[in-house]
Amino acid sequence: NCIYKYMQGNYMLQFDGTSVKALYDFKHDTLLRHNLKDKLPKVQNAMEWRLKAMIQQYMSRMNENRIVVGR
Repeated sequence: NCIYKYMQGNYMLQFDGTSVKALYDFKHDTLLRHNLKDKLPKVQNAMEWRLKAMIQQYMSRMNENRIVVGR
């Protein structure tokens, strides 16, 4: 099983490719003890949307053989 981890600002989102598994404020919760999933819907939804877009873009580039390293 794959878990994607996306960090933005103070937050880290964990996503399994289907649904959000966790959201943490890693700046104030360095041991990741307090899962904020569903407690900050605006933050969670924005991060989930952005991560899904990045995954989709990556997969499209892989399928079309358009992955490049450096320019």
